[in-house]
Amino acid sequence: MPHTAPIHAVTFDLWDTLVIDDSDEVERARRGLQSKDATRRNGFAALARKHRPELSDAVITEAYNLAQARFRHWWKKEHHTPPVAEWLTVGFTALDIEDADGIVALADELAGMEVEIPPQPVPHVRQMLTALKGRVPLAIVSDTINTPASGLRAILRQHDLLDFFEVCAFSDEVGHSKPHRAGYAHVAATLGIPIEGIVHVGDRQETDVDGVQRVGGRAVLYTGAIDRHQGDTTAEVTCADYAAFEALLGTLGELVPGAHG
Repeated sequence: MPHTAPIHAVTFDLWDTLVIDDSDEVERARRGLQSKDATRRNGFAALARKHRPELSDAVITEAYNLAQARFRHWWKKEHHTPPVAEWLTVGFTALDIEDADGIVALADELAGMEVEIPPQPVPHVRQMLTALKGRVPLAIVSDTINTPASGLRAILRQHDLLDFFEVCAFSDEVGHSKPHRAGYAHVAATLGIPIEGIVHVGDRQETDVDGVQRVGGRAVLYTGAIDRHQGDTTAEVTCADYAAFEALLGTLGELVPGAHG
């Protein structure tokens, strides 16, 4: 049976929990645009050749892969998510290109792709948030990867979802990515609630589920966009469809509206 206790806030991951990661690729293809991965790789290569035209494809690819690997290390091992310009700089430094003219413009272009063509919301998310709004504080605890917090807010605003959330704890703003406690602590401090009163919803065991359980909260594993773990989870409950979310949440405890509700 799920552990029951008062629920002082419900927090949500963003990718594959509120919006479907890479659902924007369909629209990019319809417009005749390259995929996001190809755009990043080709943008890096073009700027590298602007400074060092003699570089081979293989050498540029190796530098780009090094930069991506460094970012994944920062994100997954050191639990922080630096902006795009920082991992681009790793790649250019590997090519002996220092202070590359154009790196800021390239970083801004790459960081804005998911704002220009936003990913689509997961099914029934608006109905679910509407049903909960005012009954319990709602917040976001999510990592930023290629799109910074300002861009993620813009994506949510385009889908009229941002106003449902009283607090947004994005990793580039709180300084740490999940499963670090920083995002949950920011939500708890801002709302004036006990951190163990948080129920967090996300699609990943190692970040979302582990992260909230480490601070004493409870987890809902959301599988409606992608089922990453096939039932192998320590989450208190699993949700495949937000149409059933309210009932599942009720098995975890009573909602506490709070001063911010």
